[in-house]
Amino acid sequence: MKKKKRSFKQLFTALFSFSILLPVTWILGRFYSDWLSKSESFQIRKIEIQGTNLISRDDLLEMGEIVSSGKIWNVDLSDSEKRIRDNPFVQDVQIQRQFPDILQIKLQEKKAIALINLRGKPYCIDRRGLILPSKPGRLYDLPIISCRFMRRVRTGQIIDDEPVQRGLAFLEMVRAHQPELYTKISELQIKQIGIELYTMNHSIPVKMGRNDYEWKIRQLNAILNELEGGREMKKVRYIDLRFQGKIFVGMRA
Repeated sequence: MKKKKRSFKQLFTALFSFSILLPVTWILGRFYSDWLSKSESFQIRKIEIQGTNLISRDDLLEMGEIVSSGKIWNVDLSDSEKRIRDNPFVQDVQIQRQFPDILQIKLQEKKAIALINLRGKPYCIDRRGLILPSKPGRLYDLPIISCRFMRRVRTGQIIDDEPVQRGLAFLEMVRAHQPELYTKISELQIKQIGIELYTMNHSIPVKMGRNDYEWKIRQLNAILNELEGGREMKKVRYIDLRFQGKIFVGMRA
């Protein structure tokens, strides 16, 4: 009987304590929430942005619906990241809070790997053929893809025409297997008979043909490394790698 009375007393004490703690906790929670919303300690005072080149700061904040004068708590990081990733020129983004008042945005934009010459006007394109925004007056140290292409294009459009995609696939192979060679290519001319490229130094024409590019890329890089720095480089008229297993180097007299 005493055990039952003791159990009942303990239960009553627990319920009484809970009934006291619950409203106290609620009041403290409301007080804390109200303090967070009104305290200037969590007012955004600085937004640090890294990686913007194609997209302006204002456009980035607008697409992420980030209010620079708002509270750091009010920024929905996941939602803002998703909105920014929806932009076709964005590869990835990461937003972090640095308490108490700094917001950090690390942006990774899609990168141009080539210029495409369309009707005499150069356009920056990424590895998929997406036309990226170009800044007026800026010089781009990128290979130029030249091919017959007549239709109109606009920024944000993907050029999926076969000659352009063939040129991009070639450049991606160069970047993967011989990245040093990528910096030595001035222009790619995409023709029905195959690819012909021009070197950055001395504009030497190199006939690559239509296939077996991995072997040809290795050989071309080795040839250019051997020629560079010597007097023979100026005498080279052309390099022909069209025929499997054979290398022809035409020299000036």
